[in-house]
Amino acid sequence: EHLVADTAVLSEVFRLQVQHNKNIEVERDNLSNDIASMQQQLKDERAMRKLKEAAVAKKESLYLRTMAARRSINESCVEQEELIESIEGGIAEKQQEMEEMMEVIASKDKDIERMKEELQRATKRTEELRQQQSACIQAYEAATGQPGEKLLANFRYVAETWLPVK
Repeated sequence: EHLVADTAVLSEVFRLQVQHNKNIEVERDNLSNDIASMQQQLKDERAMRKLKEAAVAKKESLYLRTMAARRSINESCVEQEELIESIEGGIAEKQQEMEEMMEVIASKDKDIERMKEELQRATKRTEELRQQQSACIQAYEAATGQPGEKLLANFRYVAETWLPVK
């Protein structure tokens, strides 16, 4: 009975573990989408930066306007460089998080496999013990002609008398 209860608990743990792994996979996919979006945004920002630099080259013929425009564009470029650095830092963080999640998934997969093996061994051992019990009862009945329940009652009495109660 205890083995059957343990088997049920292990089965529930496996189900929860599989659900947890699915949640991690969804989160990993979301992170991958975020990284792709950030990379596209980085590409767009770089293209915008090149366009602004081209505008500066065209306006250099007008000295006063060029100086004001250049100052404005340079400030914008600095902001964009900071944004690019920030985005690149975010990408690096997301990649690190993904690697960590992959390690967690691999670890959880190993745990699941180990628990499945333990469950299989426990199930097999339970079946072996039931077969042994059945064979012993049949041998007892054949040897004594008494019902096997009497033998089990003797063992239960001894167990209750000699074993500590948990």
